[in-house]
Amino acid sequence: QVGGGICPSATVVVRATPSARCWPSAAMAPANLVTARSLVAENIAQEEPLLRSPSRALSQRGGAGDGGGGNERPLRLLGLGVALVAAACAAVAGISSLSTGAGLSSRAVSDDSHFLAEKNIMSPGSSIEATAEQLSQAADAANKKLQADREEVERLEKEAKEKGDKGNMEVKNGTENLKAAKEAQEKAEEMQKNAAEQLKEAQAMLAEAQRQEEKANALQDRGNQAVVDAKGLQSQADTIEQGEAAEAVGAKAAIKAELPALEQEAKYLSDQANAKKNATDAARKSAKEKLDAASDAVDKVDKKLQAAVNESHADADKIAKGMKTAADCNTTEEKSEQTVIKGRADEKQGRSDLEAAKDAASKAKVQQSDVDKEADKVASLEKQAWAKSTAHRVCVDIPGVRLREAGSALEFEPMTVEKDVSSAEKCTQWCLEHEGCAQVIYSAGNKGCYLFEKATKDINEWNELYTSAICGDKSHENILKEAGDDIKGAKPEVPGLVKCSWSGEDCASTKCCNEVSCSWDSKDCKGYSCYENSGSASCQQTAGWTQGQIIGGFREVRKVSPAGDSVTKQGTSLFCFMAVNWKIEEQAVANFAKDKNFGIFECDGQTILTGWEVPKTPWMTWMNADAFVKLWQQVKDHGEYAKHDWTVKVDADTVFFPNMLRMHLDSLKVPQGSRAYVRNVKFSFEFQGALEVFTREAVQLYFDQGGVCADKILKENQRSGENFIMKTCMDALGVDYLEDFAMLRDHTCGADCGAEGDSCNDGWVAAYHAYRDADAWSKCHDEARAAQLKAGHKPEDGGLVADRAAPKILDLPDAAAPEATTAKDLLKQASALNSRLEPDAKAAKKAVEVAEKQIKDAEGEIHDAKAAIAQAKKEASDARHDAADAKKDIAEARAAKAKIDKVVDAESAKKAALSQKEAAAQSVYDAAKAASDDVADKLKRATDAETKEREDIASLRVCMDLPGVRIKGGTPMNITPIVMPADTHTAESCSMWCRQHNSCKSAVFSEGNKGCYLFDQRVEEAQEFTKGFNSSYCGDLDERETLQGIVDKIYKTMP
Repeated sequence: QVGGGICPSATVVVRATPSARCWPSAAMAPANLVTARSLVAENIAQEEPLLRSPSRALSQRGGAGDGGGGNERPLRLLGLGVALVAAACAAVAGISSLSTGAGLSSRAVSDDSHFLAEKNIMSPGSSIEATAEQLSQAADAANKKLQADREEVERLEKEAKEKGDKGNMEVKNGTENLKAAKEAQEKAEEMQKNAAEQLKEAQAMLAEAQRQEEKANALQDRGNQAVVDAKGLQSQADTIEQGEAAEAVGAKAAIKAELPALEQEAKYLSDQANAKKNATDAARKSAKEKLDAASDAVDKVDKKLQAAVNESHADADKIAKGMKTAADCNTTEEKSEQTVIKGRADEKQGRSDLEAAKDAASKAKVQQSDVDKEADKVASLEKQAWAKSTAHRVCVDIPGVRLREAGSALEFEPMTVEKDVSSAEKCTQWCLEHEGCAQVIYSAGNKGCYLFEKATKDINEWNELYTSAICGDKSHENILKEAGDDIKGAKPEVPGLVKCSWSGEDCASTKCCNEVSCSWDSKDCKGYSCYENSGSASCQQTAGWTQGQIIGGFREVRKVSPAGDSVTKQGTSLFCFMAVNWKIEEQAVANFAKDKNFGIFECDGQTILTGWEVPKTPWMTWMNADAFVKLWQQVKDHGEYAKHDWTVKVDADTVFFPNMLRMHLDSLKVPQGSRAYVRNVKFSFEFQGALEVFTREAVQLYFDQGGVCADKILKENQRSGENFIMKTCMDALGVDYLEDFAMLRDHTCGADCGAEGDSCNDGWVAAYHAYRDADAWSKCHDEARAAQLKAGHKPEDGGLVADRAAPKILDLPDAAAPEATTAKDLLKQASALNSRLEPDAKAAKKAVEVAEKQIKDAEGEIHDAKAAIAQAKKEASDARHDAADAKKDIAEARAAKAKIDKVVDAESAKKAALSQKEAAAQSVYDAAKAASDDVADKLKRATDAETKEREDIASLRVCMDLPGVRIKGGTPMNITPIVMPADTHTAESCSMWCRQHNSCKSAVFSEGNKGCYLFDQRVEEAQEFTKGFNSSYCGDLDERETLQGIVDKIYKTMP
């Protein structure tokens, strides 16, 4: 097969789709293949025509090909490996073609026979057997010669291995050529064997095809040529290796011859340098000292001179500054005088304006006095009216309640008297004094007093921040008291909080604990117990062994009892929120609900918080407790929850109906003010996070005290879900619970959570979970709404609290007491008088305000004028003093400058003289430095010579290291370097120091004291084997095997 489109020399490429094959000639190729082209190797060797060119082969055979004519071009070897492989491939290709000879022409066979005869390989008319025998004998002779050559190559190769490191790379290349020659020889032998087998096969086929005889001869010819080529390659390899060996020996001899000269040069240069070094160093030191002294003197003078110059410049600056200051002071004094003149004029005008303003104020006060007298009459009438009202009216207070607002609040503003409603008592008194006021609501939170013309017994909420009252005629006092008693009778009895202890707290007084310990999946929980031991008590996990005496257990978790018909129920105003992770599919559901105004957007108040991705537990619930603690903090910061009766947390994938939830809450009849949450499924711990419902009071308690839940409960249950943490925290804080297992249908826990298949067809359910894409969510919503209508529940049922019916108004008869009529008449009189008085009062008030402003402005003008005069006088005085100081400074500066200028002249002269001395010292120093540099150069050259000597010696020697061995030596050698200090602080540098000295035969390095010990003999015995030592044997390169044998011998004695 053609390799990369290239055939060996003396072959042609014969191509047939889809492959191509190399043949010795086109004439020998099968007839059904078409000759593509002939490849001729260029630049073939001139020495011997080992191979025939394709052009000559074709012309001799009379074949048609790319080549023609009779000009045979000499062949030249392209390289040992290329020519050998080419010959081998040609032989193999020819031999393998024997089996395909059916298509060869008789003319080609004839041509090949002529060629064999021409080369004296086969005489005309001789038999194939004789020719084969002749070829076999020739091959045997060649094999013997090749065997002898191979033995000679092995001998040379062994000698090459013993050569120095410097010639190793060149020897390696020769060895590789030898290896290639061996491989070629083996291939030639294999081809010879194949040729013999093929010849036998040719003899058997002679009776059937005479033409194959000629083909066998041609193939034998090629095999013979391959043997001859191999011999030639072997000879060339021998020549190369001998040349490389000679070069290596010559290099080694040259290095050894160079070593004495290098050592002599290093010693000579070192002796010369050392002889001059002391003298040159002393001269250079002395010159440097004199130069430094001269330079120091010049520097001192120069510094003194520079200081004097600087001082002179500073004095000049002072003179210029003083002159400018004096000029500025004169200008300032002139401006100050002008300012004083203007200030006196302004002061005079201000006094005139003040007199006019005081006259206007006097007239305005007279007018105001007349108005005040009339206003006193109005106030008297107003107070008389309030007294008449107070005499026949009564109010019934109901502390701790906020009644519903019976209409819009009225101000009942006074005409002249200041209104004070800053407390519950004053607020009620203000209502009592006004005939039209029937109901009071006072809020201590914002100090708000709200008054109404109508009254109601309907209650908004019970809260200690509020006080309400109903007022009316004393003749209706029984009706008012009865209404008050009805309101007070509706107050729910909400049980107080029970204080229990946390772990780490003393539970001796509480005898109950807040915490629980739960299994890994939060399904099996046990409350802590209060253990008393050695006089103290603490809450600990309830254990099966004795930790002391149990004096109490987990706190009682109470269920809220329904309120009676007359008791105030918790309202149904809802604040709803949900957390949405906008990076996952639930964001589409949240946007759909918002666009349709469904779900939480039907609550009385709502907000959306941004959530984030959290990990899952091994049982595939979300570990989102810590995240929701942060979200609940956002709810607290939002503050909207406090305005509503219930706080509802809804998952984004929950189909939620607020109107249905209000119906559920209303049916629970929760006493108003209860601290409670709703258990919503009969599964696990009965609290699913899809819909969490809490009273406002429960949420407020969590915000007030829930921080301890994060420290205690969340810390111990990091892998739990938010719903478990929230429910457990509510229980621990003493929040009571409600039960409504028909409120939620959750498909994530199947039938245990009320779910039946995937339907949303229950008309009483308030929420369905979980629907994580908008289409499924919408389908469930529509199905549930249809079921609600079928059950008789309309969307408006349980609607917004703001849309609920108006409160029932308390029916109170009109007051018939004469005091009421009198109070009204008095108020009419006061109002009429106040109406007449009001324009005059406004005018008088305006006049007083204008007059007072004019007086203030005039006094301000006078004050400003006096201040300007004082400031101008001060500036003039300061300017005069500054001018005097400036003149004094100018005189002093001029005297100082004259004095310092003399110093400058003297120091300049001194500097010039010292500079001449410094220049002379510099010349002496330069000469000394040149001599010293020459010594340093000789030392460097000596160092270079010594370094090269060491490197050359090391290149001809080799060391074998024995780590962890201390060999026996003798008396250590004292090898002193010529110039370079010896660096033997490591095992490697110690071994190298020995290798660089021909006299050193072995070395020992001690890690303990960093000692390097060299010996001029080799003791082939170990003194000890220990990690703290490294030994080396060193010698010439041709001693490598000897040294290796010593190393192997010592390591064999290692215990």
